[in-house]
Amino acid sequence: MQLTQELYAAGYHVQVVCPQQADTKAFDKCQPCAISRVSTYGNDFVRRTISFWLSCRKSIQAFDGDIIYYLRPAPFRHGCLTIYHYHLLRKSLAKACFRQGKYFTGAVNLVFSIFDGVYSSKSSGVVVLTETMKSELVNYYGIASEHVSVLSNEMDLDQWRFCAYEADRARQILYVGRLDETKGPMDLLKACSPILKSHPEYTLIFVGQGALEHRLKTEARASDVAAQVRFAGQVERTKLVDFYHQSQLLVVPSYYESFGMVLVEAMASGTPVLSSDACMNLGQPRFPSGDVGQLRKAIEDLIGHDARLKSLSFSCRDELDAIQRQRASTGISSIIEELS
Repeated sequence: MQLTQELYAAGYHVQVVCPQQADTKAFDKCQPCAISRVSTYGNDFVRRTISFWLSCRKSIQAFDGDIIYYLRPAPFRHGCLTIYHYHLLRKSLAKACFRQGKYFTGAVNLVFSIFDGVYSSKSSGVVVLTETMKSELVNYYGIASEHVSVLSNEMDLDQWRFCAYEADRARQILYVGRLDETKGPMDLLKACSPILKSHPEYTLIFVGQGALEHRLKTEARASDVAAQVRFAGQVERTKLVDFYHQSQLLVVPSYYESFGMVLVEAMASGTPVLSSDACMNLGQPRFPSGDVGQLRKAIEDLIGHDARLKSLSFSCRDELDAIQRQRASTGISSIIEELS
């Protein structure tokens, strides 16, 4: 990861602490920084978080360097600089859960959000993924703005084959993500149902798994569009690009997104994106999260309008390249300045 490499170049001895998960493999490239992969247990975030905390305490006891870089918030250690890297904010996720009626999950996230404030205020620096996350962290906990740096996820755009939109793409609308209330797939199905009825050549495809799958299938049958709704299940990343290339549009109707890698993946593949305003603004069309009527209108304004979709497709790579340049020029330098 570029940040840890530049911290090392600036004279800091850094130890990265991260969970043993597939989404942290990028840190294997952090050499010569030390990497501690700690064990986590359980299928829910409560058990994973607590087990990560306990494992972290053991892994940092012998550390005698300058900076401990936590990929997940965890109890800090006195006597050295500490950077916390937030991939989501529990308080924001709690709000999304409450909007969807997931009151227990929302309450648990709200309790754990207290630790976000404690760790942030005691750290040497905080890293978040977007300007929205930075504003939320500052507003929630009164942390000084200059204490928080924005550094988006590293984006390997070359692994996604860019394929510019052409009018012969299949008439399909794509959703990629967990089938969970906070991701908004039910909103998408309700918005698309009347569209599918009036456009029998179109298909709505859900890629992903989750607890909401049965309810989505039931709703599709009740709306008489089951024949036009396909559930592809979990798809390997190497095959996911084919779904992007075959679709006219990716829709991300989330109630909360800290970053939203599926937006980046689709755009890097040349597929136009329609997202809720809970997602990072990447210059593609957006709609108010939770507003099914506006979502339906936004989809109707795009599908079948090949010139508009082609224009959005060509702009995708330029918008992502601009984000990459901004990431390299501002986020990393501000973190090093904060530590100096």
